[in-house]
Amino acid sequence: MVEDPIKLGYPAWGRGSISEKDWIVLKKLITEYNVRSVVEFGIGLSTLLIMQLCRVDGYDNLDRHLEWMKTKVNDNVTLHKWDGKIPVKLEKQYDMAFVDGPNGAINRVPSVKSIINNCKIFAMHDIGYVWNDKWRFELDPQEKFKCIHPGGRFSAWVMQ
Repeated sequence: MVEDPIKLGYPAWGRGSISEKDWIVLKKLITEYNVRSVVEFGIGLSTLLIMQLCRVDGYDNLDRHLEWMKTKVNDNVTLHKWDGKIPVKLEKQYDMAFVDGPNGAINRVPSVKSIINNCKIFAMHDIGYVWNDKWRFELDPQEKFKCIHPGGRFSAWVMQ
């Protein structure tokens, strides 16, 4: 498995993408929970890493991300244009959802609303500690998900 961002054609860890530490946690979740399919909002380095382990349906609101990623992904990835504002009605269930968009962490609510009923495991990048409670109380009022990795830059939940 290639885990060096440079070898994957990506500039570096961090700088708006996941860090090496984030990847260690994300990869552990994928392997421990036997994840075979991921829906991802906000494509980038994480997509290039995840695609080596399982199938990815990636959504992004920036044309330049989609065009650039088309040259980097393998057959495990399907890329989708998304406006970043209106939740996507997903047609299928996924083992895991990874939310790292829309770009700039403007508002993750549409991303979370898109996946909340379509996955067993949910991870979010660049959210800050406030989001841990915000999304939980506003978007998961029945508390279907339990936090398994609380963090400032990267948090994860699993369906109870």
